[in-house]
Amino acid sequence: MNKIYTKIIRIPEKEYEFYQRYLSFGEEIPGVATDGVAETYSAEFDNGMVMEIKVCNAETEGGGAWIDPVLFKEIKKGAYAGVYGEVACGDVGDSLDNQYNLLYNGDEYQTIIVKGN
Repeated sequence: MNKIYTKIIRIPEKEYEFYQRYLSFGEEIPGVATDGVAETYSAEFDNGMVMEIKVCNAETEGGGAWIDPVLFKEIKKGAYAGVYGEVACGDVGDSLDNQYNLLYNGDEYQTIIVKGN
């Protein structure tokens, strides 16, 4: 492993508790399409990489909400310059109260979720 990058994402308490309720009880988030993204939290690391922590609704009706951690890298050349492409994704989570670690090119990217401002 070459380097470890760490960022903290702070989620306001009411928002955190709202999503955590559906994640904890394995319920659908109301008002969000099946398999839709309810919220995306982003952390940009010092080297320009970005990790998104997505709160997703159930993939099927009656299923539970889940967390999808994804790491992105900016494309520097060609027709897609300036666009971010997915380079790593983690295991699906069922709690915001977590630390998400993803590896890319020997570096580790850590995002820690914290409740409150």
